[in-house]
Amino acid sequence: MNPNPNASPSVTTYSFDLELGRKKLAQMIILHEYPLSMVEHSGFIDYSNTLCPMFKMLSRNTIRSDILKMYKVEKEKCSQNLEKNRSRIAITTDMWTANHQKRGYMTVTAHFIDDSWKLHSRIISFKYVPCPHDAVTLTDTLSSCLSEWNIEDKISTVTVDNCTTNDAMIPLLKEKFNSNCFILKGKLLHMCCCAHILNLIVKDGLPVIGDSIDKIRDSVAYWSGTPKRYEKFEDTARSLEVTCTTKLSVDCQRRWNSTTKLSVDCQRRWNSTYLMLNIALLYNRVRKLCYELLEEYSFKFPNLRERSQQMDSVSASSQTQIDDLSNFDTYVRVAYGVENVKSELELYLEEKLIPRTDEFFDICNYWKVTGLKYPVLNMIAKDIFVVPISTIASESTFSTVCRHVGSH
Repeated sequence: MNPNPNASPSVTTYSFDLELGRKKLAQMIILHEYPLSMVEHSGFIDYSNTLCPMFKMLSRNTIRSDILKMYKVEKEKCSQNLEKNRSRIAITTDMWTANHQKRGYMTVTAHFIDDSWKLHSRIISFKYVPCPHDAVTLTDTLSSCLSEWNIEDKISTVTVDNCTTNDAMIPLLKEKFNSNCFILKGKLLHMCCCAHILNLIVKDGLPVIGDSIDKIRDSVAYWSGTPKRYEKFEDTARSLEVTCTTKLSVDCQRRWNSTTKLSVDCQRRWNSTYLMLNIALLYNRVRKLCYELLEEYSFKFPNLRERSQQMDSVSASSQTQIDDLSNFDTYVRVAYGVENVKSELELYLEEKLIPRTDEFFDICNYWKVTGLKYPVLNMIAKDIFVVPISTIASESTFSTVCRHVGSH
């Protein structure tokens, strides 16, 4: 039949494919998270028979088997992508306890940038974790996941919530694997969730203005309690010429960002004070770290280092005035390893700043096109840019509305 509903009906040759039908049915159930039992519902069976009487409906066990086969195929593809990818993989992980089951689950999400500078995030584990949920148990669960995917020697960072159990887990994780598996022997392995830290800071500060917040919350609850009150509130606001683009809404007391936000002046004072006190310290620490990374990556990727030296030599020779001894200088540099050229990092830092515009400047695209010019820095940037500053990617696995883990 013609797929266009507005066009005149026409008859075309049709070939029934049972395997394709089973595959599409499984994909539909996965995509929309339908229960497996729907294949045994009489209404769905009648509907399917109307569309194609030749399609024999499957049982829930059969469709479950089909879905698991698809999962194994997709997992193998993902595993190959992770193994073939040259850049490092950043990990976020989080724990969650199902209230109705009283069972704990760990989710692990892998983040990496491929050779085309495209960001990928994959949930590689959603696993039940037996009690107690202490540092040893969490370490064993996470390390087994990394080993299962054969990525234990490609991890860049592990981003976790700021709690004592996670603080104790990271040193144990380092002991599980060779220190050379990690960047700078694990110096950068532990990443604290910035969103969680900020949440703790604000929660400690909110009680200071708790009385004022309670009064505002009660006032909002009163005026939005009935339609008549709400209309009166809006009429009063218009008469006083108060400009407001949002409606009244009661905050969620468990989410501080729905209660308060930093004002522009407060944020400006914070930024200026913080930068003035810490700019020198931060610059020196970041500069030192960059040189440490450059040294390690140059050692681990000698082919990139040689390419960088060749590019530097060509650049230096093009900038040097040609005289009668130019050939001799080249011979000495090659024969005796005397390199007068600057490192990638020094050349990069000496470059002029590129004007930032919302329309044209893309930091990932910049490093994508400068791969030949700064091959080692390019590899470093790819591994650093992928590091998440929060565990939201893993937490979202547990936070999807109406998604529940059933008794089966």
